[in-house]
Amino acid sequence: MKRTFRIILKLLTWTGLFLIVLLSGCYLWVKSSWSDIITVKQLNQLTSDIKEVQAIPDNFKKTLTQVYPDIFDKGLNGHALDQLLTDKDYQPCPCRQVAMMLRIDYTKAKRIVRNFYPASLTWAVEERVSQEQCMAYYLENFDFTHGVLGIHHASDYYFNNQLENLSIEQQLELILKLKNPYLYDKKKRPELYNKKLTELKEKQLATTTAIPHAH
Repeated sequence: MKRTFRIILKLLTWTGLFLIVLLSGCYLWVKSSWSDIITVKQLNQLTSDIKEVQAIPDNFKKTLTQVYPDIFDKGLNGHALDQLLTDKDYQPCPCRQVAMMLRIDYTKAKRIVRNFYPASLTWAVEERVSQEQCMAYYLENFDFTHGVLGIHHASDYYFNNQLENLSIEQQLELILKLKNPYLYDKKKRPELYNKKLTELKEKQLATTTAIPHAH
């Protein structure tokens, strides 16, 4: 009986080790698959472009983190684990958003890893720049429709004011549009727009009141 138990335990141990090695190998393979799509030179250029973008104004950054508290603190893996293991609301990963917005032909990737390519590029970007830098780049290059490109242009277009001078409600309107500028159109879908904006206001207010005041 003891001998049988030892054999079973040994088999389970070796099976576990095999699975760990296999999964680790797959992870490392997928992680490096971005090189099938873009060159090192292109990745370095993207990294340089991200670093050169104007920093997010403090007031907008504050409002953004009130809506998405973990947005700058966690990478792709952290956000994915939150979605799997907790009941936290969805929070965007800035570096993944950058990877998804790039105009790259995904069909060039090997078929077996094609669906993992955005994650692979996200990991590569995360190793080179911060989530905050990625968000600044994303905001600066986001298409708000109507020929409005970038958060600063959007601030001027919608509110005739600079981003750093917007009210909290105006900032929340831009944050809402970042989710989907076609869907959340104030003129075309006023009821949906106002409903989602109210939800953002409540979320922002709840986060604000939950922060203890310093004495």
